[in-house]
Amino acid sequence: MDAALGITSPKWLAIADTLVMVFSGRDASLTAFDAYTNIDLWTRTTELATPEVVGEGTVRLSLPPSDTDRIDMGVVPSFQYSERQARLRIGFGRQRHGIRHYAVSDCLIVGIDDDGLATLELSHLRVE
Repeated sequence: MDAALGITSPKWLAIADTLVMVFSGRDASLTAFDAYTNIDLWTRTTELATPEVVGEGTVRLSLPPSDTDRIDMGVVPSFQYSERQARLRIGFGRQRHGIRHYAVSDCLIVGIDDDGLATLELSHLRVE
């Protein structure tokens, strides 16, 4: 019925340079993300430390803005890739401490600290 009336769920875009995360619905949950990036600019490593997962959860905006649909994260993300582990770590900002990691799915772990989103960890990733 909502679609027939042209009513859609609210959607917000969190933008960090060329990475865009889409949050939608009444609970402002992460539904997608995309990064326009060049693998030649990624830091390649043989091994990324496996984060200690402390729980499971959903990524949500704590306070979605009411006056806009876009949030500038004010940071250029860093990309670290381990081909051997098939893992990509996307970092947001400087070296961060006190990061707590939560499993969002079998291939996404999110790192959160007191300042908010710190890392996205993607596994089972093959780059060709």
